[in-house]
Amino acid sequence: MTHQKRMATSKRMPLGRKATKYLVCQSPGTHKKEESVSLVVALRDILQIVKTSRETKKILSTGDVLVNGDAVKDHRFPIGFLDEISFPALKESYLVIYNQLGKFEFKKQTKAAQRPSRIIGKTMLSKGRTQLNLFAGKNIILDKDAGYKVGDSVVLDKNKVTSHFKLEKGAKVFLTAGKHMGHNAVVDEILDRVNLSTVQKIIVKIGKESIETAKEYAYVVGGDL
Repeated sequence: MTHQKRMATSKRMPLGRKATKYLVCQSPGTHKKEESVSLVVALRDILQIVKTSRETKKILSTGDVLVNGDAVKDHRFPIGFLDEISFPALKESYLVIYNQLGKFEFKKQTKAAQRPSRIIGKTMLSKGRTQLNLFAGKNIILDKDAGYKVGDSVVLDKNKVTSHFKLEKGAKVFLTAGKHMGHNAVVDEILDRVNLSTVQKIIVKIGKESIETAKEYAYVVGGDL
C-alpha cells in the first residue's frame, strides 16, 4: 500500500486530518509507521518546499536533499524524531523534534545538529566486545564497554562514539512522551524501582518546576533541543 487515509495517519502529524483524503505511506525503515511521516509529506505538506509529489521526486533525483547527511531518493523514506533534513543548495537544515502537543516540529537549524542516539539494548560479545542497540534501528559493535548503559545516549561519527551522555543526575534530557512531552528538562533524581512489574520513575526539573515522569520518557540529548 502506497497511500493511506489521512484520518489513519500518525498522531505525530502536524497537519489537519481532513485537509485531503489520502497521504503517501512510508517505506519500511528506521522508524515505526506510527512515529514517522514519509519524506514527500515532510517536503510538500509540512515544510512546503515543493508543491507536488512530482516536484518532490525530481528534487530527490538530483541528490539535493540529505537526511542525516546522506542523499535520499526514495520519496517514501520515513522521517522521525531527531532526523535532520538538509538542503545544501539552500543552505538550510531542519531537525525533527516533538512539540508540546506531541506533534512533529521541524526546527530550523543554524548549524549541523548534534544527533544523540539512545541506547535501547546492550549485548556482551566474545573477546570483550560490546554490541549497542540504538534508537531508530542502528547497531554498533565496540571493542570496549566503557560503561555504556541502557538509557544513555551516544553521538556517532562513522560508527565511532565521539560523545557519551549518561542518564544520571544533572543530565539534560528531552521528554518524548507523557504530560510534559516536548519539554527540555534536567534530571534531578532517579528513583529506585519498586519491582520488575512497575515503571521506573525519575524526577526532572523543567525550569524551576520539579515533576515525576517515567524514566523511559527521558531521552538524554546533552543540551537543549
